[in-house]
Amino acid sequence: RPYFVNRRPEGGHAWDEVPDSVWADTQMLIVCSPDNPTGDITPNATWQRLFELADRHGFVIVADECYSEIYFDESAPPKGALQVAHELGRGDFRNLAGPLRDYTVDPTDPPNPNITSAVHIHRGEPTANGPFQYALTVTMRGDRDGRFAGEYTLTPEQRQALESGNLYLDIHTTRNRAGELRGVLRPY
Repeated sequence: RPYFVNRRPEGGHAWDEVPDSVWADTQMLIVCSPDNPTGDITPNATWQRLFELADRHGFVIVADECYSEIYFDESAPPKGALQVAHELGRGDFRNLAGPLRDYTVDPTDPPNPNITSAVHIHRGEPTANGPFQYALTVTMRGDRDGRFAGEYTLTPEQRQALESGNLYLDIHTTRNRAGELRGVLRPY
């Protein structure tokens, strides 16, 4: 059943007034930013708090950003949930078809000692398997759910690949060893 969060007269939503029992039962949270009808923009600190609550309670956040092109200050366009998540260094995955591939028992041929996790950055066309570039650090929250993170300095060739849409992230699982989920990286 829906639970509606009150808006404060001075702006923003009263997320801190939501009882823990409601958060525990939440399956999906819909956040409208910029807000309709006020145009309020969800601050980064609020997004971070909502991301932490989603991690703790296992719900999905749906960011309704249909008004993202309408805002008051032309010099400061609103940030979307994905941009804030990126700035916070977040990358989450859920409900994979199988567990992550374990390269210690199922290595590449020939083995590559730099592949230390099943979440990698590759360089190449988005529709083809490109060469490995970097492994990301993975923190699991279950058999098929977790978070990845990493920070690397790109070479000039990798930077060019990023700008041309030829740098992508791939998540490898036991059921899809060559990569189950791929996301093309874009500069912002």
